[in-house]
Amino acid sequence: MFDHYCNQPRAETGAIHMAKRRSSRIVSLVILSFIIIVGIGCSALYISFYAIDGASPQQGKQRANELLASLEKHKGKTGKYPSELNQLVPEYLPAIPHPAWRYAYTYEACQHGEGYTLYFRQAKDADNYCGYSSKAQQWICTDSLPPYFYDSPCQ
Repeated sequence: MFDHYCNQPRAETGAIHMAKRRSSRIVSLVILSFIIIVGIGCSALYISFYAIDGASPQQGKQRANELLASLEKHKGKTGKYPSELNQLVPEYLPAIPHPAWRYAYTYEACQHGEGYTLYFRQAKDADNYCGYSSKAQQWICTDSLPPYFYDSPCQ
């Protein structure tokens, strides 16, 4: 009937134990709520971070002007477009430009260097791309992945 350690009735010890369990559950719920709130906050920051730094169509096209000119210079000198953009550095460009921070241009050269497509992902949407075709010599912005160009030089 009595607890051996503190000489109190067991019913009182049980009440204390129940209070501790309730307190433990409350602490667990507070910690879980905090983790959920922090997770939601981090997700919101992550999403807004990507939306802010992505390239707009105008920005991506403007930053590619020097790159497009260098591709034409390379073709004028060698008779074909390079198989990779890195072949333009350092003779034609000091470095390959980017449409936006953390984004890069994707360059796809045709098999024998007779043409290419150059494209980049637009801001705020992973499925929107703008691309340049050497055959059409114009930018096409599309909402498909990967971008499909009707005047692809490689087809």
